[in-house]
Amino acid sequence: MKSTLLVTSALAMLYSLAHLLAVLVFWLDVHRAHQPSSRRGAWAPGVICFAAAGLVSIAAGFQVVAVLAGAGMATIIAVLAAYRTEDFRPAGTVLGVTLILEFGMWIVVAGVILGHLDVSSTTAALVWACLILRVMSIPSVALQTLVRWEVVARRRWFRPRGPMPAWEPGDWAPMVSIHIPTYTEPPELVKETLDALARLDYPNYEVVVVDNNTKDERLWRPVEEHCGRLGSRFRFLHVEGISGAKAGALNWSRPYADPRATLIAIVDADYVVDPLWLRHTVGHFENPAVGFVQCTHAYRYDKKARFARIVDSHYRLPVAADNVVRSERRSGITIGTMSIVRAAALDRAGGWAEWCVTEDSEFAIRAHALGYESVYIDRAYGWGLVPETFPLLKKQRFRWTVGPGQELWRHHRLFLPGPWAKKSSLSPSQRLRHFNYGLRTLVVGLEFLILPVGLAGVASMIWNHDTISVPVVFLLPASSVFLSRYLVRWLLYKKVIGGGARALAGSTVVIAALSAATSFAGLAAIVRRFRGFQRTDKFPQGRSIRRALVSTRLEMLLALVCLSGAAVVLTASIGTGIALYCAGIFISRGVPFMMAPVVAVLAERDLPRRGALLDTTTGMSGPGEKGITGVARQVRSSISS
Repeated sequence: MKSTLLVTSALAMLYSLAHLLAVLVFWLDVHRAHQPSSRRGAWAPGVICFAAAGLVSIAAGFQVVAVLAGAGMATIIAVLAAYRTEDFRPAGTVLGVTLILEFGMWIVVAGVILGHLDVSSTTAALVWACLILRVMSIPSVALQTLVRWEVVARRRWFRPRGPMPAWEPGDWAPMVSIHIPTYTEPPELVKETLDALARLDYPNYEVVVVDNNTKDERLWRPVEEHCGRLGSRFRFLHVEGISGAKAGALNWSRPYADPRATLIAIVDADYVVDPLWLRHTVGHFENPAVGFVQCTHAYRYDKKARFARIVDSHYRLPVAADNVVRSERRSGITIGTMSIVRAAALDRAGGWAEWCVTEDSEFAIRAHALGYESVYIDRAYGWGLVPETFPLLKKQRFRWTVGPGQELWRHHRLFLPGPWAKKSSLSPSQRLRHFNYGLRTLVVGLEFLILPVGLAGVASMIWNHDTISVPVVFLLPASSVFLSRYLVRWLLYKKVIGGGARALAGSTVVIAALSAATSFAGLAAIVRRFRGFQRTDKFPQGRSIRRALVSTRLEMLLALVCLSGAAVVLTASIGTGIALYCAGIFISRGVPFMMAPVVAVLAERDLPRRGALLDTTTGMSGPGEKGITGVARQVRSSISS
């Protein structure tokens, strides 16, 4: 036991230091003005990181033989990986290698400690359950982290992700049928969307508004009349009694599209679209293999509204990083708005999935399985609205989180290897990435389960007077990964979206505030108990601090439980190392839960700030939601009552 602890302690120190050094080297490399195209010097980052980490570990008194052996093996792996991954910065490759080594070291360390437990059977079972839950989440977390980092680690990109501004329709201008599903929407908001579509600079398109189950005529009649005023390109359909939410409405409206339409475009009811949208994107469909083209997600809001600003900063990084990398790996997804789909691909796939609350990304799996390719346009051509209140934001995030879990359960056979896989045209890379897109939802639920199981384990240790000896050095791997992820996230904000420390801080606060919502969405996906589709209400909300506090009472309770648990373990006699580790977990959970009421109150304080929204089609400040008043407010009141 003692010799094993000495070796694992040395390696834990070595790989933790190497990973932090790799982050520093990566920072410096990304900030270089010029990235050389040759591979000369690709050996340097790996040698520097592991040599320096080894020297520090030896100077700190750790076992020399273990440090030298571990550093030598890791250096060889890092150098070989840097030379074989020619499309990546060597420093980025070494960063990924050190991350994987550190995750692996954490598993080894935990296994060594738990393999020599001398505690009650109840405590042992609960501690092992925590380890199993954590180990189950590591592969998905590691892959998602590497995907996020790839956007700055890559030196060369091969897949197109830009618009085609020089493309002219000419004799080939395919008919595009633009579908706008609506349900209980403010009529002036929908009119604004329609007016923007009427200005499209494209010769061959139609707009079909399908109003789904809106019972109050004061909401849909004005939209119907507005379509009539806009001319023959615009048609309005109203239907009641259909199911399937947005997907059901889109499927119902599919036969009403112009028979000449070879492309189907989807636009949400709150989106203001750039006149050049179709002209700059339709040209990609000249390649018959392209099944869909997706433009980036973007939002418009009053720049003085702090809640909307930090929510937007939170949205921007996944859009600018994850979607780009997915596209490069031929695994792009549709996001339900600003999407253009080949009609033949949609029909072959069987339409939109009415059983799934994320029918957009689900369609991408079936399209790729049929052999169609996808194109992601890394430029905004449409701008929607940010949810006005924290409860609406939580509802949206719950839907976006639970949906990929539904996709995984339904399509898991497409992702299995070899003879167990359902026959499809998915490549191994597409299988892995679509699989992990759904798995991340389940992992979020599993990670949340560590909290109650850990609390039960601590209670068992106190009750049974158990102690676990954990050297403090074993806390290094977890601390190093935690620190490095935030450091690289800061780099991503600076280089990918041009944001600074304020944008990073705002995004971090929003992620923390939503942690309970995403955790419960993950649990719902695990047990396969899904709510029906819950739309995001776009009617103006009245300020209510009480609503903010009531909507976050669960988060406040969880924060109290976590911080109380941290206080208990720090004062209990269960072993210094394990007490620090458990307290760190409880605090890292409790503090994010505390952010929920802060963000909720911030949203309510910003509600009077309606002012002028950003008119993104002109870059000027425009009237925004000035028309969402009068009848719309009256109807909103009647719905609430």
